[in-house]
Amino acid sequence: GPRVFIKGHKKAITDFQISKNNKIYSVSKDCCIMEWDIESQKKTMFMFGEKFNKDLGTHSDEILTCALSRDSNLLATAGKDRIIKIWDV
Repeated sequence: GPRVFIKGHKKAITDFQISKNNKIYSVSKDCCIMEWDIESQKKTMFMFGEKFNKDLGTHSDEILTCALSRDSNLLATAGKDRIIKIWDV
């Protein structure tokens, strides 16, 4: 099929996971997590972080990796802020 390019992150994507329900979760050096719907080609900001801002309760530095649980309900993220966070997706 045709190639589709969808912009989303402001900085480089460092990791991504594909869920069982056709969603992609990507993490980036912009401290954000994006959720992409493969079928509709829509994206949503799942979690907005800000570098050096610990008050948001999100990542406060670049997110380097992510992992999705087997049932695709939980997403674990880890970054340069030395914190692992678990998200209910």
